[in-house]
Amino acid sequence: MTWEAAAVYLAIGGLATSAVGVGMQYSAQKEAARNQEALARYNYAVQAQNIRQQQALAEWNARAQAGQAEANAAMARQAAEVNARNLEQQAQSVLLQGTEEQRRTREEHRRHMAIAFARVAKSGVAAAGSPIEVLAESARTMQLALNDAWYTTNTKREALLWDAKVERYGGEIGAANYSGQASLLRAEGALAPIKARMDLRSAKYESLAGLNAASGMRSAAGAGLVSGMGTLLQSGYTMAYQGGYLGTTKPAPSTSSTPKVA
Repeated sequence: MTWEAAAVYLAIGGLATSAVGVGMQYSAQKEAARNQEALARYNYAVQAQNIRQQQALAEWNARAQAGQAEANAAMARQAAEVNARNLEQQAQSVLLQGTEEQRRTREEHRRHMAIAFARVAKSGVAAAGSPIEVLAESARTMQLALNDAWYTTNTKREALLWDAKVERYGGEIGAANYSGQASLLRAEGALAPIKARMDLRSAKYESLAGLNAASGMRSAAGAGLVSGMGTLLQSGYTMAYQGGYLGTTKPAPSTSSTPKVA
């Protein structure tokens, strides 16, 4: 084999090797673009699934907690009502007990007064005498004692009735607080789909950024392929028209339009 033939084979081999390198680079860039696109789509699918699961969990928690808060409101109101009724029953018992004590005290006083009047009448003392004044004073003292006892009874009754009102009021306040919590929780549950849509939109933007990057990688791969092929063609042109494969220098065909001189 002559040196000229060897040079031709080497040149052809170099061009073939360059072509293979260009093809491998293009394939690698295309594969990287496909991987980038697949990764972007996979990340979006995972994020979307997580967002939907979080939305469902948030709505379920909101409903459950709101239901519990409403149940607590009902229990608070019911417990306050039970306590208030117990206090009212105690007030009624105090009133009945005080009334019964008043009745028994009056009957006992009338019995003692009747005995005393009988003794005075039997003794023949005049109505305007001293024993009558003593009996009248005793009656006034007894009435004052009855009045004091009734005041004590009524005070206890009014205090118990007031406590019953306070108990009901406290129950209503507690129930209102729980109801407010339930409303807030239901509002949070209603906002869960809106938050999910916003998160999905953000995830979609991230996915589009990855897809755009993959598209850019494909464009770069195509540009690299075109550039490499252009370089190979330029090298082939140089070999064919400048005589590199013969080991001599052959001038390229002239493109000048200058007429030949005869």
